[in-house]
Amino acid sequence: MAATIQIRGSQIAFKNIFFDEPETPVVSLTKINGRNQELNQQRNECLVDRYYYICRSRGTDYNYDASVKEVAAQFFLSPYYAGKVILNHPSQLTSLKIKWKNEPIEKMAKHFAKKWSHLVW
Repeated sequence: MAATIQIRGSQIAFKNIFFDEPETPVVSLTKINGRNQELNQQRNECLVDRYYYICRSRGTDYNYDASVKEVAAQFFLSPYYAGKVILNHPSQLTSLKIKWKNEPIEKMAKHFAKKWSHLVW
């Protein structure tokens, strides 16, 4: 069974655009608004994977600042915040280094493409 998306005012916006029957909003919030920690963790894991891939694929000519700026742009974050996320995940970076340092970049890209299929690796 597919989950329904419950965003405040979403049905009104849909009905006002596609039907000629404006509706008065009925708001019932069953959940406290805020950030979903599970989604943040997934985003951060993906961001760190992407950072490692970018650094590894660009080689030694690429530096930390350029890598962080590229990842930040891809995830719509400030470079400061993207850098903070990366630095807060040293164990993930260490695991990636151990797993992929002797493997070809193509094999790593294939793995990440399967894991994060919404990105081009």
